Amino acid sequence: MPLISNRVTFIERRGLRRSVGDLIMEILRGAKSSKTNIEGWLVDFVDRESEIERIVRSGATGEIIGYGTLALLYGPKGCGKSTLASVLTKVSIQLTPASEAGFKPIYVAYDEQRSVVSITSSKDVVDIVREVYGRAGLEVGVSVTAAQVFTLSAYVRTERSGDPHASIASDIISMLEHRGRAGSWYLVILDEYRVADPQRLADFLDVRQTDISMTNLRLYEGGRDIVIDMIVTTSDARATETRGIVGGKIRWLLTWNLPRGATDILIDQLGIEENRELLWRLAGGNPRALGLIRRSGLRVWLENEVIDGVLRALDSAFEEAKRLGRDRSWVMDQVRAVAEGPDGLFGEPLRDHLIANNIAIYVAATEKLTELPREPWIGRIYAFQIPAYYYTLRAIAKKNSLEVSIDDVVREAS
Repeated sequence: MPLISNRVTFIERRGLRRSVGDLIMEILRGAKSSKTNIEGWLVDFVDRESEIERIVRSGATGEIIGYGTLALLYGPKGCGKSTLASVLTKVSIQLTPASEAGFKPIYVAYDEQRSVVSITSSKDVVDIVREVYGRAGLEVGVSVTAAQVFTLSAYVRTERSGDPHASIASDIISMLEHRGRAGSWYLVILDEYRVADPQRLADFLDVRQTDISMTNLRLYEGGRDIVIDMIVTTSDARATETRGIVGGKIRWLLTWNLPRGATDILIDQLGIEENRELLWRLAGGNPRALGLIRRSGLRVWLENEVIDGVLRALDSAFEEAKRLGRDRSWVMDQVRAVAEGPDGLFGEPLRDHLIANNIAIYVAATEKLTELPREPWIGRIYAFQIPAYYYTLRAIAKKNSLEVSIDDVVREAS
């Protein structure tokens, strides 16, 4: 399949001698969209410029996405997947004027509680969406500079698959196929696909990959200079469980917490006064964790979020062991193995329960959108979402008891 002619040249028109990274940095410095909300604190968007640049460039190279692919973006809870996707869209709108073709992300966020969807994209894309859904009698927002929000209550009742995400994605792909502008690379970003059953997510990904492949084939055979790709973001627990079902049919993209330097910048913006080295060894650059520390304090966060979270996962692992006819010592043996490093996660039930509770995460055999730091809580196959979980399990293993304190965890981290 030939490359979209404008994938690179639209950037060059903004300055032949300037890199995409320079343009992104300039836009982020001057744009209100570079602000992000972390647990109630509005802070500057930090660090993700390299991820944005890799995605923007990958349409021409196929390194990350391109040529009509579906990718699943996952990573630690609270690492900033939604923020990355949203800022990517807003930055790209400014990279490509509405009058030009080129790289056009479409950011889609569905709120299940309110049955509303917001769509952020360039004006020409938003106009297509407004017209199509307007004809269906759905209320559509009028501002083209902000997210387009419209109610989906009527649509949800009539959609075919029982899954609003599926119908939204299918509709947008169809709109772009029939109404898209020549010379455009459309990247549809469906944010935070939430579903309790990994098989349902697997079915969604399987159907969407087929849909995207067939759509791009028709565009190519029809001589139309358009490519449509899709990124779906979701919680890592669902991604890990789904991987065994879907396998290599889609691309797996792993993003991570902030690196050390960006973490220090965020700590300054949040006004956290704790020791920075200790914060790194406990929060590991996770923006959500740092926001919670700012809100409630380090010790409360360790007690309520970290220690309680690990104990809940262990309780469910003990229950699983009991159903399998094994005793608690079997689980504790696995805890001691994990204390030597995250790749010590083996067998059931500990591994699956740590993953399901967003404590551990599978990191092998994925495309690393973000470079992972070399730290003891990150292994070759598994990693802990934040290091405090790792040090809590080490404290439990060392004491051979679930009765661990905040100070026990801090000592392990120190």
